Amino acid sequence: MISAWDGDRLVGLVRTLDDGAMLAYMHYVLVDPAYQGRGIAGHMVEMVKEKYRDYLYVEVMPEESKNATFYQKHGFTLMADGVAMQTVNPDWRRDRYRHQQGYALIQHNNVVGGTAHRVTLQPHSSIFCQPSGTASASGACS
Repeated sequence: MISAWDGDRLVGLVRTLDDGAMLAYMHYVLVDPAYQGRGIAGHMVEMVKEKYRDYLYVEVMPEESKNATFYQKHGFTLMADGVAMQTVNPDWRRDRYRHQQGYALIQHNNVVGGTAHRVTLQPHSSIFCQPSGTASASGACS
């Protein structure tokens, strides 16, 4: 979680969830209406991107479509589902992977009552090499 303060007053907050290896999701970005338009949200989003710079994806699902422009300004692009937005780390080498039994996060977007839900883990047999050349699960990439 990243927060912005003016003295003892909380004026901004970003909550993130991550899988510890590859995907970080910005759950929400909030700024006190009296402090909007001062670059606080943008600064916090850039801090999230910096914190997760070694991850493959940083994703967000804008509460309203009018917020999409804000996220595009910060490097996010609309995903194929037409709802969520993500930024992708170009340093990940997806073409070099080693097969290994494990689990991969499979994304499903279902909007129920205005709330987006993401589902879960599914057996998968490949892992991705991180920029350092080490595997994201046990084993190593050449």
